[in-house]
Amino acid sequence: MNEDSSLTRRFSRFISGPEEVLLENKIFNTAAFTFAVVTVVIAVVTLNHTHQGTLYLPLALAPVVFSIFFYNARFREHFRSTSYFFIIFSLAFFDYLWFIVVAFNPAVDLLFLLILTLGLTILPVKQHLLFTCICVLNILLLNWLAHLFPHWIYSYDDSTTFIQYLKAHVLLISCIILIALVIAYFKRAYEKERMGSSLQNRQLSNINQALQHRNEHLEGLARMVSHNLRSPIAGMKMLLNLYERMETPDQKEDIVQNLNEGAFQLFDMVEDLSAIMLDYKELNKEKEPIELREVAETVLTQLSGQIRSTKAEIELDFREYQDVIYSKTYLESIFLNLISNALKYRSPDRKPKIKVRSYLDKGKVMISICDNGLGLDLSQHREQLFKMYKTFHRDSGADSKGIGLFITKNQVEMMGGKITVESHPDVGTTFYVELYRV
Repeated sequence: MNEDSSLTRRFSRFISGPEEVLLENKIFNTAAFTFAVVTVVIAVVTLNHTHQGTLYLPLALAPVVFSIFFYNARFREHFRSTSYFFIIFSLAFFDYLWFIVVAFNPAVDLLFLLILTLGLTILPVKQHLLFTCICVLNILLLNWLAHLFPHWIYSYDDSTTFIQYLKAHVLLISCIILIALVIAYFKRAYEKERMGSSLQNRQLSNINQALQHRNEHLEGLARMVSHNLRSPIAGMKMLLNLYERMETPDQKEDIVQNLNEGAFQLFDMVEDLSAIMLDYKELNKEKEPIELREVAETVLTQLSGQIRSTKAEIELDFREYQDVIYSKTYLESIFLNLISNALKYRSPDRKPKIKVRSYLDKGKVMISICDNGLGLDLSQHREQLFKMYKTFHRDSGADSKGIGLFITKNQVEMMGGKITVESHPDVGTTFYVELYRV
């Protein structure tokens, strides 16, 4: 008994698809397989009871076409495109049977209602009205042709036969409309529930990804703190040992001066690490709807002194994507670090121009910040660019600690995004920030 049940489940999965496949995909896979089998039966039975040469090719072709539909949808996963061709071919096959074989009888009616139900099930709700209208027009057109040309219908003697089926025509169209309304109601509820579930799963996935990034960064930060603090502390310890051995006041004064410099260096480093730790604390804050232009203009106000002194031209282009759901503090910090970097590492040979743009790229919300500054040779510096205490263009006179890009990268990745860069020496730099997927 258990073996039979297991075989049934395996066969069912083989036909409908694996568990992760959407319900409408499973229904379509099963329907395509069933239609392929049923059309074989129809072909065998019909060809045994009639000798019309016009039936041979269509009835032999139908199982092949439905088998191709099943293969494309089930094994090649071309569900959406295959479903459209399946519906069109099914309606054409129904019309052919209706004209050539038996015209209106309960079996043909049921076949048409099955095609209608299946089409409404696998199509999105927004396409239901169009598909229902096509089905109703299809029936009206068939009946109009049957009334005008009764000799086309295999089972019609004359136009009076058409009148006998008027009630059946009206009933069939009524059934079409009723089925369409019922399925649209349930399909809309199903799609709404699925969208809610999908959104919830995406949010959980983003949270898990953010937590994973944070744990990775915390591990990296622990190693970095251990490495960065060990050197100055070891240096100060060595200086203290030397101080005890010094005999003259001048020698001791030199040691004290070195100790003082080391203490300030250590203090600055602790301050930098504290700023980084605040970012990890910020992750607990809720995301909120944010207008990109408003945040960017706030940052430009903070940088207004540098913008005026450098006479920089800054262009904001948020036409493609205006609002995001993000941590406002993080977004301000990202804008501040990247725009201030563009101002800091400007070229002395030209007026600074910075363009900030938002756009969608393959479902990802992107922000790009492009400048015409000094640029970098990424073949030499790409691996070091986002690391802590790494500075470039020291001969430019820019005051930099080398933690801004490190913090920015951490912030972007902790929110589940990614930051990349393109740069060319004496041409400029463009940072691409992927905020999240829509």
